[in-house]
Amino acid sequence: MKTILAAGAVLSILAAMPAAMAATALDTAIGNTVSVSAEGKETRYYFNENGSASLATSTGEADVGTWKKNGDQLCVSWQSGGGEQCVAMQNGDVSVGQKFSFTNAEGAQREAVILDGKVPF
Repeated sequence: MKTILAAGAVLSILAAMPAAMAATALDTAIGNTVSVSAEGKETRYYFNENGSASLATSTGEADVGTWKKNGDQLCVSWQSGGGEQCVAMQNGDVSVGQKFSFTNAEGAQREAVILDGKVPF
């Protein structure tokens, strides 16, 4: 009986957790800011639930576009051109404030962190 009660308590805790606490990197990224730093420049990406996206860099650049999920990849098309670019997202749970790894369109391994909400420069 104690085992059933303990299992029920765990399920209740999991059910009460916010979605961002037990979600994939892509799921957590939607509605939050993804910050990527590389080569001395930070880029912040924001993915809306409606499939629109925006980015801003620490050097003052900005762009808008669209995104979609393709299997375990995030595919983005930016207004500035360059065609659709897809990145492989890390599997497993990622929450706001946590770093995660991804492979960019050029095949380089990168790290990102998810910031709570829309965080402008």
